[in-house]
Amino acid sequence: MTKNFLLFFQPSLFGVYIFDNEIKPNLQFLFPYKIRDFTKKVNRKHFCIKKKLISLINNYFCINNKKMSRIISLSEQYRGLLTDYMHKIYPVFSDAFIAYDVNEAIGDNHYESNSLLVLNDDNQIVGCHLNFNTKAWIYGKEEMISWGHNTYLNEEYRKEIGLDFVLEIARMKNGFGHGLSKKNMKIQHKLKYSTFITGIYKFRILNYWAIEGVVKRTLKIRDNLNINFPKEIGLNKEMFAVCHNASELSIPNNGYWNKGYSDIDFIRDEDFLNKRFFKNPVHKYYIYTNRNKDCYFVVRPILFRGIRAIILVDFRYLPENTNVAKQIFKATEKLCSKVHAGVMVFTTSNITIKNIYEKRMLCKYYSDIVTTGKHFAKSSDTYAVVTAADSDGEFYM
Repeated sequence: MTKNFLLFFQPSLFGVYIFDNEIKPNLQFLFPYKIRDFTKKVNRKHFCIKKKLISLINNYFCINNKKMSRIISLSEQYRGLLTDYMHKIYPVFSDAFIAYDVNEAIGDNHYESNSLLVLNDDNQIVGCHLNFNTKAWIYGKEEMISWGHNTYLNEEYRKEIGLDFVLEIARMKNGFGHGLSKKNMKIQHKLKYSTFITGIYKFRILNYWAIEGVVKRTLKIRDNLNINFPKEIGLNKEMFAVCHNASELSIPNNGYWNKGYSDIDFIRDEDFLNKRFFKNPVHKYYIYTNRNKDCYFVVRPILFRGIRAIILVDFRYLPENTNVAKQIFKATEKLCSKVHAGVMVFTTSNITIKNIYEKRMLCKYYSDIVTTGKHFAKSSDTYAVVTAADSDGEFYM
């Protein structure tokens, strides 16, 4: 019995996936390609495609579609074209985010761009894979890494160069991503093209104001999120105050707060914090720190399913001070009550926080972090601390 499969690459993730004749409208396929007489058992050797075979397939598609295209690294000369292309394929994105995203993808003196473009024979952009470039402490060594996102290829080019595009992205030795569905995770584990590390959890903590939010949503009263955040949040034994610049913080280990406690620690130094939060042109963030300046947490208001909410975007503290971690989250919950936010939302892989909150009703497993192959993750037990600030997903909320 012949069984048809669709081979495709999901945005912001790394690797090749297979779905049994199931096309979901929210997935952007890079290329469709039928494989006949394919057994249910997925084996890696079926996907070890040699260069000669790739060339033959691409030549076949080029001859039949008469579309010639190529993959290049993103550079400054394509800034304008990429900006226009992003507006075209992602019309819901704000001008501020697209400008920020393109600028980060191109890179600067600190970070060289490793984002990719697909150009047609008219030198027009027909596909892209963008990266947020940063640093991480990985197994005792500082490495340049990137968080992949906004991967797209125009439909008419997916047969011609989709396969090459997927393999080119998979070759990135320093690529990270997260956000896989459960189905895709199972398939990726079988294919073994990528390595999975550290589970991520989503938390949604409700309070009294959630009821009011539901009523307003029912009455179609839209919240404008015009909120005055307090300058201070007092707890019984601690006080958190607004922080205006990263230089105010006592940042340990050159920005690696979890050095010695996690296998992979994504940097949070002055440069990262200023660029990502204090001087970010896309959203207004509120950063709080304690009296000792040895921790911080970052929040902003959002609408969560039409209800006013606070998203805890990022946080850091000295790992040995687990009590400070509890104080950060108590302060955030108190902040929600102060600004009448019915939901507190956060995403993290932090084990301490997971153990504190996992028994709450609205906590669910999200996905694993995925990294491109063997380069960093030595085993599935690799531990890395991740928050919503490490990828692009928070910008869209």
